[in-house]
Amino acid sequence: MPVFSVVIDPAHGGKDPGARIAPKLLEKDLTLLLARKLRQELQARHIVATLLRESDADLSFDQRAVAVNLAHPSVFVTLHAEPSATIHIYTAASNSAAAPEPDKNSFLPWETAQTAFHGQSTTLATTTAMAIEKRELSAVIQPSFLEPLHSIAAPAIAIEVPANNRGFKVSADLIAGALADAIAIRKMSGAVQ
Repeated sequence: MPVFSVVIDPAHGGKDPGARIAPKLLEKDLTLLLARKLRQELQARHIVATLLRESDADLSFDQRAVAVNLAHPSVFVTLHAEPSATIHIYTAASNSAAAPEPDKNSFLPWETAQTAFHGQSTTLATTTAMAIEKRELSAVIQPSFLEPLHSIAAPAIAIEVPANNRGFKVSADLIAGALADAIAIRKMSGAVQ
């Protein structure tokens, strides 16, 4: 029986600092903090969760996609932070507007692997937005060409959390809890990759 599992990607790391939120506050550090909180929330809900990086490590987009696809997770979440006012939830944008959805059990071309999971990713994004809204926050869902989303062969979303010179504008615990609730709903629906 396949195990429901989640791979969490704390974006950036190593030589890639991501956005400079403040002179001494980098996106890569905030994403790792949030990833650890999300893993803790998922484990509290008895959901297997692993991080793509546990430290300030360099990982290319291809390395991230390979690691995720080899793990065969039920859900993939990549975390970002930026100086903004809104929580954004991204799904992979498609280059082919009317292409039929491929069979997720057959060979999936690297650049379009996410296409077979687009519907599930959209459902996950919607469930996540609803979990965030239950906490009296708002989130915007939109497609994006954000890497490595298009190469992930699993339901996949990216979350971008607003930050300022003091850290996240929204409690990291609140965001991690909302994400974990949305993922737990997916698990309860019987959606195992």
